[in-house]
Amino acid sequence: MSSTPLSVWLIEDHANYRDTVAAALRARKEIRSLLDFNDAESALKRLTDIPSKKPDVILIDLGLPGLHGLEAIPQFKELIPETDIVVLTVFDDKPKVFEAIAAGASGYLLKSSTPAEIVQAVLQVNNGGSPLTPQIARYVISAFSSTQKQKLTTDLKPREKEILSYLADGLIKKQVAEKLHISTHTVDYHVRKIYSKLQVNTLSGAISKAVKEGLV
Repeated sequence: MSSTPLSVWLIEDHANYRDTVAAALRARKEIRSLLDFNDAESALKRLTDIPSKKPDVILIDLGLPGLHGLEAIPQFKELIPETDIVVLTVFDDKPKVFEAIAAGASGYLLKSSTPAEIVQAVLQVNNGGSPLTPQIARYVISAFSSTQKQKLTTDLKPREKEILSYLADGLIKKQVAEKLHISTHTVDYHVRKIYSKLQVNTLSGAISKAVKEGLV
């Protein structure tokens, strides 16, 4: 786990729920600052006004007033591509799940998750994980296992497949490095190669595509 305290943004329009999640996040020493917003427009404006104050992780609802979460995610990824985005929503239908992942979300949680689970998801995504509510994880697996497996024109190398397989099992980059007796920098290098070959920009997207293509 990273020892650097995190900056987290929470974008949620329901005040009581927002306050509950915010309190759980603020109680953790791993989080140095938390800003909460009622809508995506306010968060995007702050990012434009103070571009040096970038969050490490964004938690965002989909059913927001004004700019919908699915519309906001790609805008955030364009402005701050290094920031991890985790969806936190009541919507559990498959199209929204896959649209959010395709837009750049690194995780997808339902609001039935406990505050402790939400906090853990924030810490997990910052360490290279892709937190998914179990129900959502089953959607992803069942959707891709039912499709015909096709080989990519550019295959992943054995070491790249090995690393992606470990990450798909839920290991973080540091744990993968320890298992393979390599540095985390080397793991990062292979992950960048994997993203390039699979033409994705998130770990969840890489895992989804690799499962679909029968690579892991």
